[in-house]
Amino acid sequence: MSVKVRNCGGRKCNRGAILLSQWCQPTENIIENDVYDSLDQMATQVIAKCPQSIASNFTDDKPTGEWSSEQERTLLETLNSVLFHDHKLRGDENNYYDELNSYIHKVLERGLGIPITLAIVYAAVARRLGVTCQLINFPQHLLIKWKEHPMASPNQQFTYIDAFHQGKFYTQEELPSAFGLPENVFLTTEVFSGIDPVKVYKRMCRNLIGIGRQQSNVGNGLLSLRNALDLALILSPNDVDMLLLSVRVNLHLGINLSWTSHMLERIAELDVSHAPLINYLRNTVEEQEQTYKEKKNKEIIPKMRSDETNKEVLFSVGLVMCHKRYNYMCVIYGWDHKCEASKEWINQMGVHTLPNKHQQPFYNVLVEDGSSRYAAQENLDIPETVSTIPHTEVGKYFECFTGTHYVMNNEKRREFPEDEAVTERIISQDN
Repeated sequence: MSVKVRNCGGRKCNRGAILLSQWCQPTENIIENDVYDSLDQMATQVIAKCPQSIASNFTDDKPTGEWSSEQERTLLETLNSVLFHDHKLRGDENNYYDELNSYIHKVLERGLGIPITLAIVYAAVARRLGVTCQLINFPQHLLIKWKEHPMASPNQQFTYIDAFHQGKFYTQEELPSAFGLPENVFLTTEVFSGIDPVKVYKRMCRNLIGIGRQQSNVGNGLLSLRNALDLALILSPNDVDMLLLSVRVNLHLGINLSWTSHMLERIAELDVSHAPLINYLRNTVEEQEQTYKEKKNKEIIPKMRSDETNKEVLFSVGLVMCHKRYNYMCVIYGWDHKCEASKEWINQMGVHTLPNKHQQPFYNVLVEDGSSRYAAQENLDIPETVSTIPHTEVGKYFECFTGTHYVMNNEKRREFPEDEAVTERIISQDN
């Protein structure tokens, strides 16, 4: 029995996964064609490893005729060898909730993924070989189905592939026991139906939201959660659960308060059952707005570098620095001409063991791990290469990252009016 080859190239089917990576990792240069080239290369390697009787039916790495079921199985078995042996792709069972497993370019780069991203890669390469595979939403995790026996009864037509576990093949009868489902479980026909690409895309967003909620509420954890939430709300703007979660995240960070208030009104219109919660969140918004107004109206006493007491301050707000001892990257958002911490903190942190002790400038820094620290001047240095600092509070103090340093917002400029010029001078000298 021969089956008609359907060669859609896979580009449209994978674009959603690439867009998700670009959206959630805006500081990375993710080139769409680089992903396609990697998938094309994998397909070419499959062809090269196939028997000549199959390889000869490709022109410019595209199939030219019809495949039998036996030929398709050979192609997929060879695909398993290329993906999981040659390229060493595998499911990340040790660090499943690493957000990088959800980004297709990182899956191709690192060889680690979760079921949905590995299945997308698998189906994309299969399409390039002229074999149609569909993603299905199986209870345990996402699988791939391939119509190996088109003339058989409906429940025996498809073979199911688990890309998370090295592309293992299953019949429909084998699936429940293979994935630990109860013997008497009833699996509806919907379970075995292919997932629409838009639903796959939405599921990827929800996976990232779930991963963000599993991570700590600092640094990359909340940054990933916010990016995924923003994208999910573009796809489903009336999803009440996502709106509520976004409101909570913004309140936790104390940001976007006017947007948050608008979203609460919208949630109230969409679902009246949340009225008590919405009233509570409205009160929280009002409290935070009042605190923000009080803080904004509070007089800022500028720190002038030209003052005699500040002459020893070498670095400035906005500089990306490296800690000499602990090797972390950070950005300066404030400084004191000497340590202003308590004696208990000075003793606890071992400041008294430093050559210059507490009688030296100390800097408030946002660290790449999401923490905020107070670092001695002698422990900081300007690194050879700089990059963005993934900290949730960066937006509170800075307008943007230029590629060499962060630009202060107006409030920070009032507090450190002479630092911008110092930062520019240090950057120009360093270059």
